[in-house]
Amino acid sequence: MTSPVLPREIFDEIINQLSDDKTLKSCSLVCRSFRRSAQKILFHSIDIDFANTDNNFDNGPRKLVLIVEHAPHLVEYVQMLQIFGNSICRPLDVVNNTDLANALGIFSRKGESFPINLRSLWLESLPWRCIPPGLQDALVLLMTVQSLRDIALHHGQDCPANLVQNLPPLLKHLLLAGTTFSSLPTTRKEFPKLESLTIAFYDLLAGTGRGLDKFPGDAVESIVNTTQLKTFRGVISKSSFIPLFEQILRPTSNSLEHLTLEQFNITDPDSVSIDLNRFSHLTDITIKQRSHEDISLIPSLLVLITETMKKISHRNVIRNLSFSLFLGPGINMVDFESAMKNVWQEVDAICFIPQLASSKSFRGITFIVGSSTASKCDAFSDLVQSKLPMTEKASKLHIRTYVPFQ
Repeated sequence: MTSPVLPREIFDEIINQLSDDKTLKSCSLVCRSFRRSAQKILFHSIDIDFANTDNNFDNGPRKLVLIVEHAPHLVEYVQMLQIFGNSICRPLDVVNNTDLANALGIFSRKGESFPINLRSLWLESLPWRCIPPGLQDALVLLMTVQSLRDIALHHGQDCPANLVQNLPPLLKHLLLAGTTFSSLPTTRKEFPKLESLTIAFYDLLAGTGRGLDKFPGDAVESIVNTTQLKTFRGVISKSSFIPLFEQILRPTSNSLEHLTLEQFNITDPDSVSIDLNRFSHLTDITIKQRSHEDISLIPSLLVLITETMKKISHRNVIRNLSFSLFLGPGINMVDFESAMKNVWQEVDAICFIPQLASSKSFRGITFIVGSSTASKCDAFSDLVQSKLPMTEKASKLHIRTYVPFQ
């Protein structure tokens, strides 16, 4: 009598309950069905960490090289590739990295007997001048892999134009954080149409400040199409960057739905103006601010958003307005209460703005308060709850708390 054959999805569900590599490796030796399910998890993500040390190649890049040399079919299971250069302090050794360059090439080579399913690529802290030419070429080709849907460039230094010249046509999500380019890409006929974009300016002015004249608006327009962008997240360290964001967001007026602004450091709210009426489909606005010791900027930020909302059109479709505040261990209750004493009435007034009060879509304001411990979160939450005026619109004022990494 033939034993019943279970669907592959059943094996996948069983193996998905496991969390440690040792158990997964043992499962991969049980039978063919278990092997495939376990290998999908074991090789789902590969991290490569460059460093100028003698043993680095064994601890980081070597894993991918061994896979390509001895079991290339496992590349089919790799969906996330993260490459870090945080420890690079001088040019990398050419000999040690030749094998890695060849191994990376498997993702972009055509004619392989197995599918390439790489979906996410993260490149962080790669000083381009320290990377050997062969490895540079491999990274450029890696950025063109057709299966990619999500790319992040974090703290890239003097990246060449060809690194982003031919991004995959089906790319949907792009992050550019603290990244500078030595030159701008030339135009191409068709750009990938993004659904989400994250831009962070927080350290572009560090050192020489190179990149601000080349990076923000022009670079985005030269590498992607944002006319269908639905989600934008901007990390703004200075109010002077607002015109750059406006340039980036100009093509999104008929598509943008979710807008998040982080670390919006302003001291004079009257000197800054944000026009939200240009975004006819905007439904969710989130303001995030992390304050480890200084909370003096929070009141100005909240006043700015209140004044911005007063100018919103009656045709708006806004559903949610969220203020997310993370208060570091250096912030105490007394200082927080003192800094915020003049803004509670302003925040409450948002609910009475005619354009929002008459809106059927507006659900209210959410205050999200985070801190280093649950007890501090509760204390800050109680304070916020007690200070927000109790009005007939109080049902539209919501308080939530969170403790990071718990």
